[in-house]
Amino acid sequence: MGSICRLVTRGLLSLGLLLAFWTSSAPAQTTAEAWVTLTRADLTSMHETLLKNHPGPVDPLNPGYRRWLDDGYREALALADSVKNLDGLMAVLSFYTSGFDDGHLAWGPVFSRTGSLWPGVIVSLRDGRFLVNHVAPWAAAETEGLVPGAEVLACDGRDMHDRLVDDVMKFQQGIPSLEASRVRLAPRILIEDYNPFVDHPDTCRIREAGSAEVQEIDLDWRWIVRGRLDSLVAAAAYGSGVDDYRILHPADDVAWITIPSFNETVGDNRSGLERIVAGMPEVRRAGLIVFDVRGNGGGSSAWAHRILAPVFGEEYMDEVETKVEGHEYVEWRASEGNADFVEQNTLPRYEPGSEGYDWLTRLIATLREGVESGQELVGSTSDEGSQPEESTAAITGQPLAERVILLTDGWCASACLDFADLLLAIPGVRHAGSPTYADAVYIDNRGIFLPSRVGWFTFSMKVYRNRPRGQNEPYEPDLEYTGEDWELGALQEWLLRVAR
Repeated sequence: MGSICRLVTRGLLSLGLLLAFWTSSAPAQTTAEAWVTLTRADLTSMHETLLKNHPGPVDPLNPGYRRWLDDGYREALALADSVKNLDGLMAVLSFYTSGFDDGHLAWGPVFSRTGSLWPGVIVSLRDGRFLVNHVAPWAAAETEGLVPGAEVLACDGRDMHDRLVDDVMKFQQGIPSLEASRVRLAPRILIEDYNPFVDHPDTCRIREAGSAEVQEIDLDWRWIVRGRLDSLVAAAAYGSGVDDYRILHPADDVAWITIPSFNETVGDNRSGLERIVAGMPEVRRAGLIVFDVRGNGGGSSAWAHRILAPVFGEEYMDEVETKVEGHEYVEWRASEGNADFVEQNTLPRYEPGSEGYDWLTRLIATLREGVESGQELVGSTSDEGSQPEESTAAITGQPLAERVILLTDGWCASACLDFADLLLAIPGVRHAGSPTYADAVYIDNRGIFLPSRVGWFTFSMKVYRNRPRGQNEPYEPDLEYTGEDWELGALQEWLLRVAR
C-alpha cells in the first residue's frame, strides 16, 4: 500500500485507539476485540433506533425495509467480527446504512481524512462504459495510451460494473438501481478508501478510443489531497455544474436560467435566488426558456412557486400545486424519541402562539397519543394521515409551457425534485439532460450520536403518501444527453440544436 498510506493509516488508528479507551466498557480487551465491540455496539444502536423510531420498519407498503433492517443487520454483524481498526468500523457502518437504499438515512464521521490514494486516473461512466476522464501528468508520462476517452475494461481481471456495485456502492450511500447513483459513484472506482474489505487493483485493461487493441497497464498508487480529489470526482460524474444564479442569453430569444441550489442558508444563495425571482417576469417573453438545475441537491421547496409563478401566473401555479400536492399526506412514526426531538429541538424555533408553534404542539400530542394507544403510524392533526380525495381534473394547458425546458443531471434531489414535480406536471414542458436522482418516501430527519462517538446517525420520522414520485423513482428526460462533456458551453450547443 506504500509508506505514505501506512503512515496515514497509523495516524488515524491513534485517534481510533483513543476512542476505544474512551468508550469501551471492557478495558481489558485486546485492541482487536475492542474494535469488534465498538462496531457491534454502533450497529445495534442503529438497528434499535430504526426499529423504534423510523416509519420504514412498520410501513405496510414497503416490506423490504424491515427485511434489510434485520437481514442486513445480521450481515453487518458478521463483517464486524473481523474489524481490527477504525477503517473497518467505518466500512461496516457504511455497508449497513447503504443497504437501505434510502437517501435520507446515513451516518457520517465527525472527522475526515486529509487525503487518499489514487493511480492518477479518474473514470466516468458514460453509456455503460467506463471511460478515462482525467489523467495526472505523472500517470500519463508513465503509461502510453492512458489518455482521456480510453475505455477501462477490467481491473485485476474483474468486470468494472461488478467492481462498482461490490466494491463501491455496497459501502457508499447510493442506490444501485439508479443510473444517477451509478454515474455519481463510478469515479470512485479507482480510489483507495482504506476499506479493509476491498483491495485496490494492481493492473487494468484499457482500450483507446477507436482502437481494437487492448493494453494492460500497471497502476502506481500515490497520495492526493482530499479537496483536489473530490473536485475531480464531481467533475467526472456530471461536470462542474453551475456555480451562480444567472439569467443567460446564449442565443437570440433564449433565456437560460441557472439555479445551482435551493438552499437559502448557504453563502449568498438567498440573494441569488431573489435575483432569479426578480428576473422571471422578463423571462416569460423569451421564445425558449431553460431552467438549468445541474448540481442542485435541494434546499427549500418554497422557491419553486416563487420562481415559477411570475412565469406561468399565480392562479395557474396554484392550480398545478393543488393537483400535484393536494392529495398528498404524511404519516409520522409514533415514538417517545420522535416526540421528544420535535418538542426539544423544533418547537423552540417558533414563537408561542404562531401557526407553526400550534401545529407542532398538536403533532407532539398526536405522537404521544399514538405511543399510548399502540398506533405506530399517525397523522399530525385530526385529518392528516387519512387519505384525501384525489382530484380527477387534469391540469389545464398553458401555451407558454411548450417553450419551457427543465435541464437536469443526476444531482437533482430533494427540493430540486419538488421543483421538477411542479414544472414537469405542466403539460408541454420538456425535460432534458440525464435522469434525476431519486428520494425515498421517508423524510423529516433527526440524528443520534453513535455509542463509539465516531459519528452521527441520521434517519427519518415520517413517510409521504400519494407523492407524485414513488419510492426512489427518478424523472427520465424526453431529450437525453449522451455526450461526455457536461460543461455549460457543450450543453448549450447540444440543447439549442435539438430543442428548437
